[in-house]
Amino acid sequence: MRVGTIVLDGGFTDCCVLNTAFDASNRNYRVVVARDLVRGTNEEMEEAALKMISLHLGIVVDSADLLQAWGVNADVALAHAQWPRENLHQIVNPESRPLP
Repeated sequence: MRVGTIVLDGGFTDCCVLNTAFDASNRNYRVVVARDLVRGTNEEMEEAALKMISLHLGIVVDSADLLQAWGVNADVALAHAQWPRENLHQIVNPESRPLP
């Protein structure tokens, strides 16, 4: 089985996620970033990184849309998540805003 797509989430969108997206794109992977599952150093840097990714490297989507495209119920997936959705922003960056 050959992997052709990489889906990214995590902290520091403007650093780690962006660099990983560049590396994946340079290695001919299709890049997908789950917009609601990443956080940047601040809101401005996060938006800039997501714009760069969507313009040059891949696509940026909401995780619920991605799960729907895969045929997965988002509520069921969130129920099985390791961290409660409302607390993820505190794990990534205690000064950040909560997820919607």
